Formats: sequence, structure tokens, C-alpha cells
Amino acid sequence: MKDQERDHTCIVLDTSAVLRVEAISFRKEPVYLTPSTIQELRKRRTKSLEIDILIESKNIEIRESDSFAAEAARQLAKKSGDIKKLSKTDIDMIALAMQLKKEGERPLVLTDDYAIQNVLSLAEIKYKSIGLKTIRKTIIWQYVCPVCGSRYGLYKVCPVCGSKLVRRTTRGSGTGR
Repeated sequence: MKDQERDHTCIVLDTSAVLRVEAISFRKEPVYLTPSTIQELRKRRTKSLEIDILIESKNIEIRESDSFAAEAARQLAKKSGDIKKLSKTDIDMIALAMQLKKEGERPLVLTDDYAIQNVLSLAEIKYKSIGLKTIRKTIIWQYVCPVCGSRYGLYKVCPVCGSKLVRRTTRGSGTGR
């Protein structure tokens, strides 16, 4: 991971990373948060004062992705099967990283969320976990009926027999970032 830490031009943080990272103000690269991440932090009233100070001192920039990046992030999350596990804030953060990449930046996303890491892996965006292990391979999830064996994308209940669907892997590819 040390090579990945140096091979980026900016940092994107999710809520879990903000709650764990103590030295954000000492980073040399631009650090980005989405407006929805800030809202999530304010709801928790955790580190709110520290975040305000960092924003005012220009150590963290609040940035929103465009609607095209947001839709691309949702589509990628659907493709991986992680869409049900991701919040709007998660999708916003993935979209911002995708937009930064499209603009020529080499973002590093700091997140402990495995579903976010999985989608970022498909987007070929580097990520690093703060407090947990980082995923090792990309997983494509699918929802399967345990009774009749039917496979579906986003249903909660099997439309054939009415059983609750379970989440299973269909394949893994490559290694994580």
C-alpha cells in the first residue's frame, strides 16, 4: 500500500475515514469531501468543529460531482451488485472520485466500507482502508432464491416463488487496489 499512498494527486474521504483520520490537516494533497458526507458528519455531531476549522483553513474542499458521474457510479454499483449496500452519501463519494479521475486526477479514496471498495475496484480507482483490512479482489454479487434457484439483480423477494432472496457471489476478478 505504500506505493499507492504516493501514487495519487488527491484524497477523497468517506465518513468512516474522517472519523478515523486524525492528521487530515497535515496532508499535502487536496482532500475532498462531498456535501452529503458533511451532512452525515453534522448529524452525528462528531468532529463537527474540527471539520469546520479544516474547511475554513482550506485543508478540506467540499465538492459535488456532476449528474453524469453520479449516474455512472450508480450503474457501476448495480453492476457489482453492491447498490443495495450503498447509501446516497456512498454513491456521491464514489461519483466524486470517478469525476476526479475523469478530470485527470489520480484520487486515492480512504474508506473502510467493503462495498465502496468493491465499486472503486471496478472503476479502477485506488482505495485504502483506515481501520480494517482492504478487499483483495473484486466481487460481483447477485441475488439468488434459495428455494427455486432463480437469479435476480435487485429484487428482495423471488417473483417466481415468493421466497426472500439471498446475496451470493457470482465471480471475483483480479485483485483489489
